[in-house]
Amino acid sequence: MQLENLPEATLKTLYLRCARESNRRLLSFDEAFHCSTAADILMRRSFGGDFDAMLAWWRRNRDD
Repeated sequence: MQLENLPEATLKTLYLRCARESNRRLLSFDEAFHCSTAADILMRRSFGGDFDAMLAWWRRNRDD
């Protein structure tokens, strides 16, 4: 999957799903790498590289 080419809404959904799953269980190496890569792309693309802005967004949306 080319994460760089995913629409912003899809990246956000993926990130939230990864966050929920990682709270429930230990992710495999491949899953963790996939989630980390998606998080990096999302932070750069949607939040201009601002981790605090992404964290604030996550806090508002984590229960969706």
